[in-house]
Amino acid sequence: MRRRLGLGLRFHDLRHTCATLLLDLGVPVHVVRQIAGHSDHGVTMKVYAHASLDE
Repeated sequence: MRRRLGLGLRFHDLRHTCATLLLDLGVPVHVVRQIAGHSDHGVTMKVYAHASLDE
């Protein structure tokens, strides 16, 4: 459906960007975990710890 609407992004892409930006802004990991809906902070850090706007 998203292709039919001309959307190039998936919901997951938006979720990933949001979590990455929040972590880069210094939002505590436990807050980002709740927003992203991860089961624990280890999952959040494993997925997003590599991302940084400085790169």
